[in-house]
Amino acid sequence: MAEHNANQDSPISDSLHPLVNMAIIGLVLMFVAAVWMFFDSGPYEAWLDVVVTGLFVIAIAVPALLWLTWRRNADDARDDSHLSFRDWAVGDFDTLTGRVKGANATAEVLLPIAAGVSVVRGVWRERREGPFCRTRSAAKSCTKIR
Repeated sequence: MAEHNANQDSPISDSLHPLVNMAIIGLVLMFVAAVWMFFDSGPYEAWLDVVVTGLFVIAIAVPALLWLTWRRNADDARDDSHLSFRDWAVGDFDTLTGRVKGANATAEVLLPIAAGVSVVRGVWRERREGPFCRTRSAAKSCTKIR
């Protein structure tokens, strides 16, 4: 898991910190909640929301179940000596293309998911107000589309 770099005495890790994994799950749940809140759909269109929710539940559940299975069966998996998040973020994170700082790896993992929530909000705004409302000088003349 974590080894020490002899040159800099900073930890080198090849796995994400557990707090980053929890943040990923939280952002995915926020993304699913945004889909349900921002898209007011009828009874027949709600099936799309159900399908999107199911895809994200599977995307979170399968890796979580695999991790729990590995943790139950691996000899060194019960090692609870995790680094603190601060130490992990200062240390190096080993990727296929080279090492990056843990803080940079956290940003590279979390930003695309957070951007997805922003995209959902932007699409909702386009559906609600229409593309023409942003270019009009009088914003109050735009009406809500139902």
